[in-house]
Amino acid sequence: YQMLHKLRAGMVAPQREQLRGPVEVDEVLLGGSVRGKGSGTWRGAQEAVLAAIEVRGPRAVPGRIRLHYMPEPRGVHAIAFLRANVEPGATVRTDGAHIYDRVAERGFDHDVVSAAHGVPKEEVLPALHLAFSNLRAWIQGTFHGAIRKHNLQAYLDEFTFRFNRRGNLHAAFQRLLGIGTTVRGPTYAVIYGKRRRGKLGAGDEGAPTRSSPLPRP
Repeated sequence: YQMLHKLRAGMVAPQREQLRGPVEVDEVLLGGSVRGKGSGTWRGAQEAVLAAIEVRGPRAVPGRIRLHYMPEPRGVHAIAFLRANVEPGATVRTDGAHIYDRVAERGFDHDVVSAAHGVPKEEVLPALHLAFSNLRAWIQGTFHGAIRKHNLQAYLDEFTFRFNRRGNLHAAFQRLLGIGTTVRGPTYAVIYGKRRRGKLGAGDEGAPTRSSPLPRP
């Protein structure tokens, strides 16, 4: 278990290349309800994850992805995530959620794609929703949903690493060996929740270390 977490640390490189537009951005809730805590969106064990994915070509083929655990969905977190992971001036497609209201003010070309604006549901951020389906299936099928909140970002980093290199597994292994020699793995206290991980690391090559905070929006 500890060795796997140390390997996951090697899936986040010290330097990264930002995503290029157009980029779809949305949040997803992972987890379920807990007995005795009701059934609202934020009841029980659900955690919010913010995601951005490149869209390639007219058929909206998914490109590279970035994932970040977000304790609560706030606009300040969304803007900081975009500034850390998306190239300035890129086209950013989101739904009509209010946490994205200030995207255009921060130097991005904001394109709102929402069913409320008459867009068919199947055409609202299709690449990202495909990735969300894969993420949920991976977490449920591989780990049976048994992921502790303080380690969630590490698992998101692993999914990102695998997803972004799904077309060349040999290169993924070589990249893991290369990154592993340049980063420090988490300590026992961090893995078992006795000390908090850093604020945020989007997980792929060039992602900041887990002790690196996001830039201010």
